[in-house]
Amino acid sequence: IGQGVTLATLKTTGGTISIQSSVTTCTCKGGTINFYDGVSASTITTLTASDAGIFNHYGSGTITTANADGGTIDLTKTEKTKTVTTLNLNIDSTVIIDTSNVTLTNDIVPENGERLTITVN
Repeated sequence: IGQGVTLATLKTTGGTISIQSSVTTCTCKGGTINFYDGVSASTITTLTASDAGIFNHYGSGTITTANADGGTIDLTKTEKTKTVTTLNLNIDSTVIIDTSNVTLTNDIVPENGERLTITVN
């Protein structure tokens, strides 16, 4: 999906999609979404990676709310700076962050009072 397009909703259940545009609601329930900057920094209002979904962030910009609900969110694919305002984690989720270029505005919120384990490499 090319530059200059603003999508209201993007939902995947398999395959691979590369996008260079902003998205209001991005749901990755399976397959892979590769997210790049368009003409300028691209934004996502709500991102959810669940089940076997993999979200790879190659751009800069802001994710207002990121929900890891059993899927994978990888924010280390590039050294471009990015901001995640709210990060919600659920059981069996993976979020990969490099704190030198990712800003988490709010505390990480584990869903349903679950225990959160953070591993630093």
